[in-house]
Amino acid sequence: MNTCKIDGCKRHHKAQGYCATHYAQFRRGASVTKQIKTRDHSQFECCTEDGCNNPVKAKGLCAAHYQRLLRHGHTMYRDRKKPAKFCSVSTCDNHLYANGICHSHYLKSRKWMELGLTLDGYIKMNDDQSGVCAICSKPEISPNPLSGKIKDLAVDHNHKTNKIRGLLCNKCNRGIGLLCDDPTLLQSAIDYLRKHDSGASNQS
Repeated sequence: MNTCKIDGCKRHHKAQGYCATHYAQFRRGASVTKQIKTRDHSQFECCTEDGCNNPVKAKGLCAAHYQRLLRHGHTMYRDRKKPAKFCSVSTCDNHLYANGICHSHYLKSRKWMELGLTLDGYIKMNDDQSGVCAICSKPEISPNPLSGKIKDLAVDHNHKTNKIRGLLCNKCNRGIGLLCDDPTLLQSAIDYLRKHDSGASNQS
């Protein structure tokens, strides 16, 4: 038998002559009914909230409104009476997240703390360097690939002692990192550039 033995049911046979649904009724000891309730997934094509055309996730709501219903018990936005606050870092215009700073600086401050540097300590170092790199004396110009905003100067430290040395731009920080923070290699690179630079000037 390939189909259910209940008249009008064309579902595939599961066991005892029944399909999976009728067999479940049979196992529960309930009366085996011909009609099977099915979910109507086409009832709502888009979210029932006014102005929302996103596809339905559950209960006639899209994923965002459904999550808001589960979390808050309603689908309305909270009415903000106070204007949004901003990060306390003077060069940052992101909204406040915690401890007076934005989410980005909050995550960075946790990494800085591992090196023994507080947010106030970073700000003081940045002010002492006039907001420029300790090597090239230029401001950071590399953008964050996600936000598009200019990055903060990177905290450079001695990888052996973890002692903080200063704040560097992305290029200088990567440059000394690629040369393994080795003064001998750095000096060799300097000698190399000077040798070939003087050679070019002599040829001219």
